[in-house]
Amino acid sequence: MENKIAIIGGGLSGTLLSIHLLKTVKEPLEIILFEKSGDQLHRGVAYSGILPYQLLNVPVKGMSLFEDDPLHFYNWLRLNDYTCSKEDFVPRNVFGDYLEESLQAVLMQNQIHQYRVCNTEVTGLVKNEQEITIITQEGRYAADKVFLCTGNFPPGDLPNLSRDIIRNQRYITTPWDGKYLSAVKPEDTVFIAGTGLTMVDQVMSLCEMSFPGKIVAGSRRGYLPSAHGATPPYELASLPSLNGTSVLDLHYWFKNEIAKAESAGKNYRSVLDAIRPHIQNIWRSLSFNDKLLFLRYIRPLWEVHRHRIPATTAEYLQRLIAEGRLQIVPGRIKGIVQNSATQFTVCISPKGNKPVVPVTANWILNCTGPQSDHKKVDSPLYDNLFAQGIISMDETGLGIRTMESGQVINEYGKAEERIIAVGPLLKASLWESTALREIRLQIYRLTRNLAVKELPSPTIIEG
Repeated sequence: MENKIAIIGGGLSGTLLSIHLLKTVKEPLEIILFEKSGDQLHRGVAYSGILPYQLLNVPVKGMSLFEDDPLHFYNWLRLNDYTCSKEDFVPRNVFGDYLEESLQAVLMQNQIHQYRVCNTEVTGLVKNEQEITIITQEGRYAADKVFLCTGNFPPGDLPNLSRDIIRNQRYITTPWDGKYLSAVKPEDTVFIAGTGLTMVDQVMSLCEMSFPGKIVAGSRRGYLPSAHGATPPYELASLPSLNGTSVLDLHYWFKNEIAKAESAGKNYRSVLDAIRPHIQNIWRSLSFNDKLLFLRYIRPLWEVHRHRIPATTAEYLQRLIAEGRLQIVPGRIKGIVQNSATQFTVCISPKGNKPVVPVTANWILNCTGPQSDHKKVDSPLYDNLFAQGIISMDETGLGIRTMESGQVINEYGKAEERIIAVGPLLKASLWESTALREIRLQIYRLTRNLAVKELPSPTIIEG
């Protein structure tokens, strides 16, 4: 019996799900992966390797695709004559090669499953009791289960922008493709909205292009990502109660764990790594109000220390700041004025009653992080799913509502058992769901559960 699986999205989540389905499920499957962008197929935005500088922000030892083989990536690098240690940070496009080649290796060994890719955009789903119809620009297909692997969406527009600015080619909403780099002149000033990992990639890429001009980066608090460093293993002295735990309770518990770790010659990084396996349960135990408090007051610091960068990169950024080539401006962006076709003034309001800081720039890069309100993204598929009530927004605004295992929750509060979200789409439910470690574990569990269940026989309608 052949079972029909549809995977929407061909980046990390969709490709890794494909690999594990092909390796794990013993009953014959017909798997169709839909990916509209040929350039990002089996690599995604993060691992397409378009920018001059894009290092992984996790060392080699933490980037295996397989839960039961933690050094798989390291061994793959050695087999491909790539000289590095387990602690090194390699370019993102190298991991993209690894992801793509791992799928091809599984496909070469595959003898029972059918696997094909449709390079087209999925614009909607229609479900009935027997099957789900996938609507695309090229035709319609029927599946028994649909996996939403659409990953992170581009950031939303900056506040109070005029139509002229939005249409201006110097306002870059998708800086990952790096197309703007060749047009930046030596005398230009580049303003970057956001001071996180994407900002780091843009600054380092500009420097790789020998850009001699000034870069200004702004965010609400002006925090830069912390650097990786020695992280000796640490075993938590205790776990917080998952019954009525508040953000304040977690704050004191975390400080206490850091103190204990430091007394044992370890550090906060050791504590963060020890907490990782428990974060999803802790998040789910918080009340709605405590989640909002976390997002408002603790999230910025959490992001800084949780999503770290290589120490060499952090040192380079500090040199740029000392030389005056990189300026970090904390505060909210209140608005942007277009002075001419090639020049803007960004108005930044610092915390407190301090005067607005004007920043004159020739380029604006939007690196504020992915849009989490799916109702605001430019996606025919999600417009369709919201219109039908198949999916619904979480009250935190972090994304759609899902079950812990990924089944989406419709507008009536019922789980849609045959439509499963994977990876970043689970952020509202699990908080930690965007990194390879969490995506890998979710897929590991999903495919093993699927391996012991039989699905109805699939049918292709047309296309």
